[in-house]
Amino acid sequence: NCLTETPFLTDQSYREIKQILDLSLNCIQLIKSTTFFTMNKLIRLNLSSNRLMLIEKMAFGKLNKLADLDLNNNSLCDLDEFTFTGLNSLISLNLRENLIEEIRRSLFVDLFNLKSLNLGKNRLRSIEAGSFRNLNELKLLDLKKVQQSENHN
Repeated sequence: NCLTETPFLTDQSYREIKQILDLSLNCIQLIKSTTFFTMNKLIRLNLSSNRLMLIEKMAFGKLNKLADLDLNNNSLCDLDEFTFTGLNSLISLNLRENLIEEIRRSLFVDLFNLKSLNLGKNRLRSIEAGSFRNLNELKLLDLKKVQQSENHN
């Protein structure tokens, strides 16, 4: 497939998508704030291997049962502080192989059940102090092959 945007799913078509949605291996560049608005029963969402550059604020905000979010192998570089707001059931977050340069203190604030966070193969130049403060359940933090940029702060 080569979907360039997430498909519009009506309530009728969503009834078939109960808990798992796999949109990997497409050409999706943008996740709108309304894309997953009616999908509050999703437990697993795979958006890996797309061309994601932007996730609008609160795009995942209604996914309060989501346990696994895979954003691996995209082109994400700037994650808004509200990107993961509301994902308080999330256990695994894969952000490997993106272009992320900065982790802000408030980025993971709602992820207090997170056990696995993969940030490997990004271009991290800074991680603000306290960024992992609320991640009390975190068992695995993967920073393998992070391409560190010089920090001039």
